[in-house]
Amino acid sequence: MKKDTRKLFLFIVLILTVGIYMQFNMKKWNWPGILIYDVAGYYSYLPSLFIHGDLATFDSMAEYGIFDISHESFENYGLYYQEETGKYSNKYPVGVAVMQLPFFLIAHQYALLDDSSEANGYSLPYRKATAFSTLFYVALGLFLLGRMLKFWFSSRIVLTTLALLFFGTNLYYYTIFEPGMSHPYLFFLYTLCLWATMKFYKRPNYLDAVVIGLSIGLATICRPTDILLALFPLLWPVSKEYNSRWSFMKKYWKNYLIALPAFLMPILLQILYWNYATGNLLFFSYEDEGFVFLKPAIIEGLFSFQKGWFIYTPLALVGFIGAALWTFSPQGKLMDKKSYLVPFWAYYIVSAYILFSWWMWFYGGSFGARIFVQSYALMALPLAILLDRVFIGSRKKILQYALGLTLFWFVFLNIFQTYQHHRGILHHDRNTKAYYWRVFLKLESTEEDRKLLMSDEEMYQMLKERRGH
Repeated sequence: MKKDTRKLFLFIVLILTVGIYMQFNMKKWNWPGILIYDVAGYYSYLPSLFIHGDLATFDSMAEYGIFDISHESFENYGLYYQEETGKYSNKYPVGVAVMQLPFFLIAHQYALLDDSSEANGYSLPYRKATAFSTLFYVALGLFLLGRMLKFWFSSRIVLTTLALLFFGTNLYYYTIFEPGMSHPYLFFLYTLCLWATMKFYKRPNYLDAVVIGLSIGLATICRPTDILLALFPLLWPVSKEYNSRWSFMKKYWKNYLIALPAFLMPILLQILYWNYATGNLLFFSYEDEGFVFLKPAIIEGLFSFQKGWFIYTPLALVGFIGAALWTFSPQGKLMDKKSYLVPFWAYYIVSAYILFSWWMWFYGGSFGARIFVQSYALMALPLAILLDRVFIGSRKKILQYALGLTLFWFVFLNIFQTYQHHRGILHHDRNTKAYYWRVFLKLESTEEDRKLLMSDEEMYQMLKERRGH
């Protein structure tokens, strides 16, 4: 094993060690633990299909205490009755369940052999499997991202970039503190797509074309808006030996063609489920929820103290500074990959508009802007370029110290605010500017502090005005 690869491998072992230690220490899988709310909705396909045979009703969710069947929790858990078929449709797409399937099957076989575990899909082995599946995919995604970055950067820059992306963003929170959400699985799919794309444009082949199509298809059925990932393989920088992208595509049109069925196969799974549950091949499963495209909450989504991306994940700003530096630099490293920035900026501009146009732009109970967790894979290259230029290419010590201290502070702040969110000191969706600064760097909040949170009436009025009701 080469020295750089060994360092990368040891880093991934470190991530797994930290993750497993913290998950065991916190015992996140204790009941009800992991399988609640969105996580339960994503996961529910597996026990309903493979154990209980109740995909039409999801009765097992109530039977095993996921929610109270006498309450209006069916809709709270994304289950909507369809009069045309007499079945309940699950609003959550099937993609996360597909990603969790190998871990579910292992847990199920273990539960069948272990007399102390019920093989019902919701007992302890299944909850642990959900937690470990999240950690596994994130670790594998970081490994692939490191393998990609090492083609252009030293191991020092590569490992620093990966450490910043994990410990300095809310990827850390959704890997360890709230496993089972779609974003960590998508982070892996994004890195897999980028890894295969880089190899494909270096040496075109059918296998990488299939991997690209499959990763985009799976990302789409995890969260439909993540079809925007397709911008990167479609616009990835081509070699100088080709006059244009069009000439490259004409030469390797068969590779693009074979990627199409790989993309469509996962989509077919979602279509089959929609047809089964609703009788329709295409279906908007979120019922009365939706987008408010005339009122995109972009400023609030980026800068508000309620849930602003740059407030709770300031490291994201550093990534954009790296992208801006790369965009406007007339010379420097990776100039031959500069067209990478075309899909980069297009992805973030379009995503910010679409995702912050959602009626509940802050996406309920979450830490920071969880909608961008998967995109940290895309930010790795501009971030690494910034680190390389400052710490390797620059001799200005004051600049190096300034950036180093800033990065250290952002990582510390992310970990500390993760703790605050986990302990309920930072509210999951009612924070205000006054409350944020009142509890800043505090280990507890008082009743007097909590009076500064947004009230139920204020929240209701905000959402009512946003939807035009």
